[in-house]
Amino acid sequence: MRTLWTKETGQTAVPRGPYRYEDGIDPDGVTAPPFATLVSGCDAKFGFTPAFVYRTGASITERDDARDCASDILALGERRPELQTALGGLMGLAIKNILRLDPTPPGRAELMAQLRGWAKSKASDPLDELAGRVRVCAGQFPSGPWTDVLDDL
Repeated sequence: MRTLWTKETGQTAVPRGPYRYEDGIDPDGVTAPPFATLVSGCDAKFGFTPAFVYRTGASITERDDARDCASDILALGERRPELQTALGGLMGLAIKNILRLDPTPPGRAELMAQLRGWAKSKASDPLDELAGRVRVCAGQFPSGPWTDVLDDL
């Protein structure tokens, strides 16, 4: 492992296990070698706790925030169907953000099923609160047709 690590990354520091760090980030900031996502994907597929902690660039909190953002957009679109067309591009950006942040992302169909479930759990949230969260979420992306629509809510 040490030889493969050094050869592929040029680093002499190797990840230290076992997994015990909050948010899955090693405080020493060891970056992942190219093969790390394969190991992490295998661990996730078979339900194992990762043997080593690799820096993915995003913490669990950041990934959860990205999922919350997308599920808020979906929930708003379901509550206000006339906004779905305008929110479509924003939803696409939110999904790309999830896929970018997650080192072992689910397939799109599985991700959409998860997002629909989370959106249903937000059905009782007040509309103005939901719209406010979507506005905050939209602020992290470039402006688009959704900007004016959200400003008018």
